[in-house]
Amino acid sequence: MYLNNYYLVMVLLILLMIFMFMENFLMFLIGLEYMLMFYLFMILIISDSLNNDWMFMYMLIMGVCESVIGISLMVSIVHSYGSQSMKILNLKW
Repeated sequence: MYLNNYYLVMVLLILLMIFMFMENFLMFLIGLEYMLMFYLFMILIISDSLNNDWMFMYMLIMGVCESVIGISLMVSIVHSYGSQSMKILNLKW
């Protein structure tokens, strides 16, 4: 029971961090990475009882790929616009 409340608090703090720092692209990416690490931790706990270590490795590889894509997008945005602020991006096509 105590661990379930702990996980809920972790998810709420991560979501708060994502929405609080949404104007900064790097902080948005870091919030997403924290969420991914939380899911990896949950999969590790669940798969420990099921002996499914391949699922943990699969999610870890997907997280690394997501990180690389996010950082490359951030570098491209900084190179193009000169800032990593998301306020300068016009996402309405």
